[in-house]
Amino acid sequence: GKMPPPAPFDLHPPSGAPSEPQMQGRAAQPPPQQQQQVYQWGGASGYVPPAQQQVQVPQGPQPLANVRRRFDFVHYLQTTHPYGVGVVLGVGRGEFALHMVRSWTTSPGLYLCDPYIHIWQGYDSVDNLSDKEHQYRFEDMRNLLAPYEGRYMLVRDFSYSFAKTYKAETQQPQPAMVYIDANTAYGAVQRDITDWWPLVSRSGLLAGNEYTAPGVAQAVNEFAQQNRLQVGVTPD
Repeated sequence: GKMPPPAPFDLHPPSGAPSEPQMQGRAAQPPPQQQQQVYQWGGASGYVPPAQQQVQVPQGPQPLANVRRRFDFVHYLQTTHPYGVGVVLGVGRGEFALHMVRSWTTSPGLYLCDPYIHIWQGYDSVDNLSDKEHQYRFEDMRNLLAPYEGRYMLVRDFSYSFAKTYKAETQQPQPAMVYIDANTAYGAVQRDITDWWPLVSRSGLLAGNEYTAPGVAQAVNEFAQQNRLQVGVTPD
């Protein structure tokens, strides 16, 4: 029910640089007509610039121009949110998390959230390891992150629980990126999107993985249609 200890990274951008807005005063749901909407899935992303075109209800996932794979998201963020903070939900072996910590060089840091425990119900996945195996993976992840000390905060928590504590901490900046790679069950994906979308900064990126997994596409497409967002995809 509490935020982790203060992040080791400096949340204040260099003098003269734009800062990310804090959570205090954040609207519960960002109005689509006022926000550049970036909504990606399946290692996929899409965006609709505000006031440039009328947003249409998406008819299906579309390719995203200039983004060939999910690792390219960092180029978008370097340009639009050079001093933004990122959140990765579902770290696992850490391939994507490590890439973002290494490559988003202007960001003060990222929150990497994963409970690293066995889920007894509602999570049918080969990644649902035993508690012992999860602990080994957690220790491996800490070792891999060691060279980047000061640029990340490893949070052992569930994605939905961390959303509540992040929102309650009003001095936290709005995340410029939230990447969801957690439980792929329909209800879990729906909850993660609903919980985290209102927290994403203006022109920020809501991203995710495994679009083809059962339940993921349904949850993503329903949310996109309800909020008149364009869904984009990448091959990976």
